[in-house]
Amino acid sequence: MLVEVGKNSRQNDHLTLTARKDYYWMHAGGEIPGSHVVIHSNHPSEQTLQEAAVLTAYYSKGRQMNRVPVDVLTVGQMRKPKGAKAGLVTFSGPARTITVVPDATLAAELRDQEDIHHDAD
Repeated sequence: MLVEVGKNSRQNDHLTLTARKDYYWMHAGGEIPGSHVVIHSNHPSEQTLQEAAVLTAYYSKGRQMNRVPVDVLTVGQMRKPKGAKAGLVTFSGPARTITVVPDATLAAELRDQEDIHHDAD
């Protein structure tokens, strides 16, 4: 299963705005800046959700925190406000929050697997 991670605001917009509406979307919770992560599945396993949440936490400004909340939604819940800066989106409806430990070792292992794609320029 493909998991994509945006490297900058422009890529975050591209990932979020071009993904299928039933795919899953993740971002560090609260006001923590970070990558948008899209799971190319409408029914990801709990393991995929947990691993993608670790990637989301690791590729955020919360990387040095002990625990990072990660918001989980469907892409269809996302909206780009008119005139909003790159990478800024809003969402509607219920969101799940998964709290994880940013783990550099696990992030590197997941990144090296073929099913994780860190979106390139």
